Amino acid sequence: MKNNANLSSSAAIQGATPSGLVFWNRFEAEGDVLPSEVGPDVQLADRFINSWDYAEIVPGKFGNGLWVDRDANDYDSMVGGNFFGTSLQDMAITPERGAIEFWFTFKYDASTEDHAYFFQVASEFTGDFKDPSINTFWMAAGWSGWSSNGKYFWFAMDNKADNQPGITIQTPDFSAAPGGSLDFVDGTTYHMAYVWDSNGIDSTSDTMRMYVDGVKVASGSPVLPTGSFDPYLYVGTVPNPFPDRTGFYDSVVGITDNLKI
Repeated sequence: MKNNANLSSSAAIQGATPSGLVFWNRFEAEGDVLPSEVGPDVQLADRFINSWDYAEIVPGKFGNGLWVDRDANDYDSMVGGNFFGTSLQDMAITPERGAIEFWFTFKYDASTEDHAYFFQVASEFTGDFKDPSINTFWMAAGWSGWSSNGKYFWFAMDNKADNQPGITIQTPDFSAAPGGSLDFVDGTTYHMAYVWDSNGIDSTSDTMRMYVDGVKVASGSPVLPTGSFDPYLYVGTVPNPFPDRTGFYDSVVGITDNLKI
């Protein structure tokens, strides 16, 4: 089967449904439930607060998008927050083959020091994890923004139950740093796409790829783990599960629009 990393974003906006689409959310309006065009809705969970103080629906690439803003200053056991997730179980998405794409508008620049997530999966959908073991079969993508680590985008899977090392692909060191090929400033919009196929993508040995604006920026040929992903996909951040620091894992600060799987 041939994977199409672009998944026809413009066609989907105009009403056509790309082949194989199991989820599509446009993030058009605030609410405890964010209705999806295709697949399960996105749900809101919170810690201490039930407002949108830490997230907003704002102008995105196409209409509106979801702005989630979490940073290291929010590691505070008494601070509330908003978290957004959807059910992977209702999509039947597997580690064997799939793709995730979205448009992302950055609300800080590549000089920022941070390590943050575009999305990640977890075992529970909640505003407050009580157990640090929030992942059994993890999948996530993000930006490593620490200068000492090279500043790059990455995509990873890890089935912790199978006692095998996790697998990761990443863009070159310092590619997502000031002056790099994937440099970004406040207001930069990228089309991000993450593709995996245990039988090889586009008849190659690649089993994982990452695209930015339709250009392949990272790839690899690891053996993909088998099993079932943890059941919930969070947009950006999840609640921090550690008892002495029940704040938040960081998200990349910006606007997610038209998330498709």
